Amino acid sequence: MKDDRRDGRRTGRKEVRTLQRFSLLKAACTGV
Repeated sequence: MKDDRRDGRRTGRKEVRTLQRFSLLKAACTGV
């Protein structure tokens, strides 16, 4: 269970990083 919780936290951080990357890519494509 502890491992699952750690995996969840790591996945959450990865998701946040992916969202930030998507935002940057969208901004670059939009030219904003």
